[in-house]
Amino acid sequence: MSIPELTRWTRDIRDLIGIRTAFGVGLSAAFCLAGLGSALSNPAGVRHMAVVVAAWVILAAAVAGVVWLPGDPLPTRFALPLTLAAPVSAVLVVSQLPVPPANAGQLWFHMMMIAYLVFMCVRGAVGCAWLGIITASIVVVVWTGVTDQGFVTGLVWTLPNLPPLLMATVFTYKVRPVARTISALRYEANQRAAQQAAALAASDERDRRLADVDALVRTMLEHIASGTPLTAADREECLLLDAELRDGIRGSSLVDHHVIAAARAARQRGVCVTLLDDGGLDAGNEVLAGIVRSQLCAMLDAAQSGSVAARVLPPGRPILATVLARDGERENRIEVDLMGSVVAEGVVGEDFFSVSRFLD
Repeated sequence: MSIPELTRWTRDIRDLIGIRTAFGVGLSAAFCLAGLGSALSNPAGVRHMAVVVAAWVILAAAVAGVVWLPGDPLPTRFALPLTLAAPVSAVLVVSQLPVPPANAGQLWFHMMMIAYLVFMCVRGAVGCAWLGIITASIVVVVWTGVTDQGFVTGLVWTLPNLPPLLMATVFTYKVRPVARTISALRYEANQRAAQQAAALAASDERDRRLADVDALVRTMLEHIASGTPLTAADREECLLLDAELRDGIRGSSLVDHHVIAAARAARQRGVCVTLLDDGGLDAGNEVLAGIVRSQLCAMLDAAQSGSVAARVLPPGRPILATVLARDGERENRIEVDLMGSVVAEGVVGEDFFSVSRFLD
């Protein structure tokens, strides 16, 4: 698999840098609470503190959006609203500040603004991140200009926001591709390990089945290979062994040593036994499998002639398995549902559930 093909399987960059981990989420929450504390602890000259808190809510929502909104890179439909959070919050805060601000802590919004914009950049929304910081900086510069604090003052307050965003931009264009490739190669290694484990499991299963077959038929094969003429009993034993091998292949989830013994005894009495597995027990629920097998054994033990057919239905059916016993005009059917409940039905003289329908 080539590197371009592998990049389709890379993990989200948020997982690579850990911002969705418990530590990352906790750090984001602590950062937002620190911004709120800074806003509330500097009320000197602020006109309406509720407006300042509203600006904090907007920025906190933007931080949460960068952490939780899906997509890598961050889709434009999410990035644009996050971009607006920076200039909108800047307008709300500076409109309530005294002129000049009482202290540097009243400019707390710069800290939250640059933090979420940096991570927007890391998530691939570089253009939107720069648009957010530029528009927010214009808001501050214009405010300092029109309030006679000087445009230079606004530039001094906003220029320190640019280096972190510049570094995030470098990370995006230089480090993100490398990180994605490393993640893709890791995925390929995991896939290769899974394939090797599956192949090993298949090999072990094949060896186990071969051992079972060897234990089942070796004696008879050696007897046939010796050239000794086969008796009627030998031929009957061959037919029974053939039927047991078919049971293991066609009705694998129905078969255990109890079923094998009951089916052999029933066949020796002249009962036609058919076992079919269509995958409903592939999930490996041994409790349900045990219920089905016990009902099958009961049917096999009770049958003196006729036929017994058991089928595990395909996944997704409301009924897990059905066992049908037919002797002349009499039919008995047992159904086991997904909850393990057993329903038994019997009819005499009415072909309401024929073997042909059972096998459909």
